Amino acid sequence: MSFPSHEVYSRCLLGAHLGYPLWTPQLKTQLCESYQLEGLKIGDVGIVSPKNGSFDVLFNITLPRDEQPYPELVREGFTPVTLDRQRDLDTQPNAVSPTHGVFSRASVQLVSAQVHNCDQRPSKADYEFSLSMGDGAVLVLPEGAESCDLHNEKTFLGEAIRRGVDWYECATEKAGRLINNDSLYLITGFHKARSWSLGATDQSCSSIQNPRSFKFEVGQIHNNSVTARAYRWAAVQGFMGRVGPESPYEIPNCITDERRRGVNQTVFVRGFRITINKILFLKTVYVETPQGTFGGLGTYVNNLLWGRPSELTQSSGTHAATDNEVDQDFSMHHSRLYTDTRMTINRVPDISQIFHPGDSINQYMLKTEPHAKAALTHDSLWIEMLQMGLLELADFSREERLEEVLSRNYRIIEEDGSALCFVLLVWLLNVYRCHIPSREDEGKRSW
Repeated sequence: MSFPSHEVYSRCLLGAHLGYPLWTPQLKTQLCESYQLEGLKIGDVGIVSPKNGSFDVLFNITLPRDEQPYPELVREGFTPVTLDRQRDLDTQPNAVSPTHGVFSRASVQLVSAQVHNCDQRPSKADYEFSLSMGDGAVLVLPEGAESCDLHNEKTFLGEAIRRGVDWYECATEKAGRLINNDSLYLITGFHKARSWSLGATDQSCSSIQNPRSFKFEVGQIHNNSVTARAYRWAAVQGFMGRVGPESPYEIPNCITDERRRGVNQTVFVRGFRITINKILFLKTVYVETPQGTFGGLGTYVNNLLWGRPSELTQSSGTHAATDNEVDQDFSMHHSRLYTDTRMTINRVPDISQIFHPGDSINQYMLKTEPHAKAALTHDSLWIEMLQMGLLELADFSREERLEEVLSRNYRIIEEDGSALCFVLLVWLLNVYRCHIPSREDEGKRSW
């Protein structure tokens, strides 16, 4: 099966253990100037686009309403989370040096590197890579990258616990995003660069019998006495290479400091992956019969949602069925529904999305605690599991293997408790039987 280049890239570069890799590090040009200049921010809530691997930011929990990327998504009177950049953020300007800014995975391997530095940045460089059978990806950061992470994630965790379901409703109803229940991301850290060069190849384009090599080149261009860097991938069949940032900009990566663009290209994001329990998708169920309209949320709804086998038989009677009667009928494999019954269920369909290890962990938590409203996993958990050798990346798609490791090494905790084995890594949101909102409740919640 062949996957899109952005999905191959993200799956392979997860092995860099720096968070989720973005195929499109540059933000949409429609965003306000502060986002264009700075890029993604700590506290951003959004989704990773399944279309192009970019981060679709919706709002930020630390910004006042008039500084939000889309102020119309934020209610009047919204109170932002207080964030002191000096106290709460850990920033590393040289987290990745230019000489070590090459991340190659799987079928793409670095063969050789010839780098000539100027002011600690490569003025000329040739990187040669080999390309063999299977999926593979590479990221080159010619000018290095800086990192930024939130010191105290507990504050953001508490906000996600209180507001996660409302954020999902904001994304689907106010912003109109057609997303899955496990698509939300709350950013607590990232790696950013001035420039990036990345690429991917899948197994359908490569052959072990005929391994190939290709190059990435760093050069210089001159424009009105200003020297700037230029990057390019040497063309090779079967490899999709990209260079950025893309326009608009005057002179790309200009060597003269006052003419250079800022560090605003986000190549890795880290944060909380939030999964909302599917039962919350159910708003109301109405069943219309010749005797009238009634609703039920018990065994009847479970059969409708999860497709459990039932036996529908016509029964006589002239009174309107009650909720208890509906449940009782289904427990006896009978129903009071007539053949001309019409019913409507308001439910969000499953949408194709990118692979993220946190999604598998969240699904395990909701399977273990099926009455939880939502589950949260920080990226540090799956990164730790990979670094310790507890799992391989492929194991996150193997349900039995994943459940075995999680049940043996971690425990699900409620809200802001602590994990048994290592550090505070797994959180479960509000473990109690869900309250299904009535029609009167709809629209009252607002983050």
